[in-house]
Amino acid sequence: MEQTRSELDALSSGRRIYLGNLPYNAKPYDIATLLGENGFNELEHIHISVDPVSARNPGYCFVDFNDRETADRALSGLKASINGRPVKVGPCQPKKQNKPRWFNEDDPVNKRWGDWSSKNGNYVSTDQTQRGPNWALDHFEDMVDNLGGRRLYVGGLDMMVNQALHNTEMTELFAEFCPTAIGKRITPHESQRSRAGNHHYCFVDFATKEQATRAKNALDGQPFGEDNLKVSFAKRIPKKLVGRHTVNRESHSGHDEKAFYRSSNPSSENRAQESNNWRNKS
Repeated sequence: MEQTRSELDALSSGRRIYLGNLPYNAKPYDIATLLGENGFNELEHIHISVDPVSARNPGYCFVDFNDRETADRALSGLKASINGRPVKVGPCQPKKQNKPRWFNEDDPVNKRWGDWSSKNGNYVSTDQTQRGPNWALDHFEDMVDNLGGRRLYVGGLDMMVNQALHNTEMTELFAEFCPTAIGKRITPHESQRSRAGNHHYCFVDFATKEQATRAKNALDGQPFGEDNLKVSFAKRIPKKLVGRHTVNRESHSGHDEKAFYRSSNPSSENRAQESNNWRNKS
């Protein structure tokens, strides 16, 4: 090959595929293992997004293979399950104007998608959308260890149009207060939907309780759209989120994801040396 793989566009060259119906706590090692067990040991990158507030992925990821032929073979022949869930496989197409978006990454929200085989780029930016999944998991664990009044519940939000717009709205709303992480907008329980007003909500994290307090005092009750904001301290992180994350972390404690990338893609060895083995600490 005259160009290095890093110089090629995996999306436009057809080397990128979509994997869906994943468990929310699936990590790259799970995806790599699934692919390896089905004859796809050589790949270039696994791209997956993680919400820093919940440590959950969106239920899908993208995989870049070394060549178009392998990607096509995976599209036509990969039949696999993960934790009893049949994995959905689909192509990734470059974005076309005036066409519905399906499995395409060419929009601002996907700047948060990180390459797990390299730590580069995951911690450099102060913009949450560009920090990457390793940072998201570190942030989640920090909040589990010390919530300490640093997370705010933000209610009174209307239905989310898309994730990019939500990020923009919340970033602008809290710009003065320097939040460290903004969670996804959550749909209210069915019992709340018939009530007057807007009941969607999200959580916003801060480095200190003092910053969170200042934001709460300034924004609670302020007009937002057709309703008023309801801002209060989050009481706790749901046990099911902590439990799923802990079980997943412990199940990977003996695995070296860096070794996987070195063996599957020797040309990426130098980048893989910098890989952050997502929580392989003892």
